[in-house]
Amino acid sequence: MKKLSLLAMAGAMAFLLTSCFALQSFSLLAGALAPGQATKAQFVVRPFSTTKTPGISTAHQFVLIGVDTPADVAATKATWNVKKNPLFAPIQAMPVSSSLSTAIGTQCDTNGFAYSSLTGVTWKGFITVNPINDKQLVGKTVVIQVGLKVKAAATSTDNVSVIGVTGAWVDSGNGGGPDSADTFLCSGNGTGFLFIR
Repeated sequence: MKKLSLLAMAGAMAFLLTSCFALQSFSLLAGALAPGQATKAQFVVRPFSTTKTPGISTAHQFVLIGVDTPADVAATKATWNVKKNPLFAPIQAMPVSSSLSTAIGTQCDTNGFAYSSLTGVTWKGFITVNPINDKQLVGKTVVIQVGLKVKAAATSTDNVSVIGVTGAWVDSGNGGGPDSADTFLCSGNGTGFLFIR
């Protein structure tokens, strides 16, 4: 069994701070795939609060996908609002951010989830192109999907741990992509398993 300590830490615990969208669920749309096949990791999120927070209620959103066996599975692309909820920003591709996973540092270490201490995980981060206004609509949801591809040389019978983390990114004003001077408000995490047939 791979990296049991990782799973005990990551689990499906939610950690909530004041942020734009809180995680409602994290799941894999398929549980078992053969080499060459693909599925999606799905985040369902909702506005965190009915209170408008200047600088936070409209912020860039992010997702991170971590896998414990990168030789088997890779994250490919992410899409914001795949269910086309007209209340929030329209469906859009979320570009890859190569700096996101390290820029967060210890800002996602809270309530029993120590992101910065997870070992044996390869992360890929994605961010929204523009800040998203949550409109304080706590009863409404947005769906984010991230593609997962099983590599051709994946090992049969492996159970790959897939971890999802989501939250908001507030730029410090220095421009460019996420960096350690920015603020990251993490709103949830979850773990699933993908079995390689």
